[in-house]
Amino acid sequence: MRSSKFWLAAALATTAVSSAYSQTAAEYTKYSVVITTTVPKGSASETIAKSKKTAVPTNTKYTPCITGDVGRDQLSFTIKFDAGDAAENLRNFYVVLKSPTNKLYSLLREVQGGSLRVVFSESLLVGNTYTDLSDSSAYTHRDNNLGGAQTEILLGGNMLLDGLEPGLWSVTGIIAKTNAALPIMKPRSWAAWDTASFVVGSPWPLAGYACTTYAMG
Repeated sequence: MRSSKFWLAAALATTAVSSAYSQTAAEYTKYSVVITTTVPKGSASETIAKSKKTAVPTNTKYTPCITGDVGRDQLSFTIKFDAGDAAENLRNFYVVLKSPTNKLYSLLREVQGGSLRVVFSESLLVGNTYTDLSDSSAYTHRDNNLGGAQTEILLGGNMLLDGLEPGLWSVTGIIAKTNAALPIMKPRSWAAWDTASFVVGSPWPLAGYACTTYAMG
């Protein structure tokens, strides 16, 4: 009888620990993403806004694509995110760029030749369907997540916009809800996300132009 009681007590203890573990993993409520866009000092956007000679968007950050002024079309994106704080609740953090013609590109960091660099994926648009993001497409993989609230500048500095097609772009940060592939078309299945829009030259696409050849206004 004593051994039976011991076995039952051990089983209940194991169940309690297992239940507490699952609740800890499921109840993490601090997943969050906030993206802030700023105009760098000395950039074309700052210069044209200060001149007050050309109308600029009221709420949306933009770069004017001044012809011949190569290298000054830049914006900066600061991302604050919390993708978990312990092994059981750490999640992948993804970053996706959307072009004016609705192409999606995931950004990921990889080590190549002993140095760290950020690369753009091929467009996620296949025909009329967007492909889901795989585990290997994460900007910050859960295995590299330091845990808790993190703050960083996207790409490690100002984003050079020369050569991009004119129009309304957006950058989206997404924290996955699970460790499976991220369903790109199902925002309700994500743990947290935020989007920041910005204008390159014009608020809509202009066929045949790039930021180095088109001037707003």
